[in-house]
Amino acid sequence: MAKVLSFFAFVVSLSFLATQTAPAQTKVLKDGKSVCQVLVPADWQPDSDIPGIARDPKNLISVTVMWEQDYKVAPMTEMAIQMSSVEKMFENTAQRIFYQGKAVTFGPVPKTPWTVYTPAPQKGACHCAISMQPGADEQAAKKVALTLGPAK
Repeated sequence: MAKVLSFFAFVVSLSFLATQTAPAQTKVLKDGKSVCQVLVPADWQPDSDIPGIARDPKNLISVTVMWEQDYKVAPMTEMAIQMSSVEKMFENTAQRIFYQGKAVTFGPVPKTPWTVYTPAPQKGACHCAISMQPGADEQAAKKVALTLGPAK
């Protein structure tokens, strides 16, 4: 019986350890005024000239974080959704607007735009624009999008 309990405790400890994964390494990307931020994977490269812009290592995803002083986050109306060429709405609340726009082509490669807004700390909104080329890691982009918020 003791051997069975020991084995059971060993299996339980292994399953516990397997679920304890270290969080992925990230870096903070802030807008030019340090009001808003997103977290991007550590291997993404921030733009050396323009604050608030970063790209993934394969150059398939571009992220821009901005502070928009005069924008108020509120659920989009049906008319606003149609006028904004929303293809897929992920969230449409007073806490977050997150949607995928229709693919656009600038040059030879089509790009899928994602737009995210969250309330800014004082006034206005934090805005994250994500552009993805075919083959981009959408899960990585979604993780970045969901970290948009006030700078810390």
